[in-house]
Amino acid sequence: MQFIKKAASLDLPGISFSEVQATLYRNNIKITQNIDSILFTHKGLSGPVILNMSRWMEANDSITVNFLYPYSYEDIRDLFAKEIPQRGKEEIITYLRNYKLPKSFCYAICKLATISEHTFCSNLTKKQRVDLVNILTRCEFTVDNLGGFNVAMATAGGIYLKEINPTTMESRKHNGLYFIGEVLDIDGDTGGYNIQAAFSTAHLCSKPVSYTHLRAHETVLELVCRLLLEKKKAKVATDNTTLLNTQIILIPSTP
Repeated sequence: MQFIKKAASLDLPGISFSEVQATLYRNNIKITQNIDSILFTHKGLSGPVILNMSRWMEANDSITVNFLYPYSYEDIRDLFAKEIPQRGKEEIITYLRNYKLPKSFCYAICKLATISEHTFCSNLTKKQRVDLVNILTRCEFTVDNLGGFNVAMATAGGIYLKEINPTTMESRKHNGLYFIGEVLDIDGDTGGYNIQAAFSTAHLCSKPVSYTHLRAHETVLELVCRLLLEKKKAKVATDNTTLLNTQIILIPSTP
């Protein structure tokens, strides 16, 4: 998890957008881009679009958000230049609401652009108009710092996939050694993909492991209970379960 510094005056916890375009930059170089929903929190930004980019984020990276996607900067610039002067005595806050933006967000971006929300469209200067376009389509945020493992939702990195038999999850280097879940070098986008990977790899691993260690007429559940109870043959860790002698590594996963 990352903590994103808010743009000045955009303190909008609970406000969300169903689809925005977010772009991650480092030293003015584009790193990645994502399109998904976003949520303002008391710490800055969250939601799928931020979580999915977090695997590439570093402290002090910058993120630009287009709140009017799929419109581009150029689209909104040209649209504002054409429409706003024609709106006469319509207040700018009313005009902005035509884009189905949350009311509190409209007030916040007017404040950020140092424009009174009651300013008539006909009185808006070109600079003020361009400032609004920039905030709406190129709003910049900064990655303040990286959250620790205690707030992480999933892990990245792990056992090199080419060293694993994908049909059994057995190590290609050590017979009888199996790896599943997030101990593998896989991580998916938010939305249940990581926990699905944990369940699926566990299922692939279960048959060869159970056939190897099952006693006559013993169920898989009875096998697991027996291994956990045999102190000399298994060690139970506090935060995860590692069956050392049977060489099965089970890593809990969250979406």
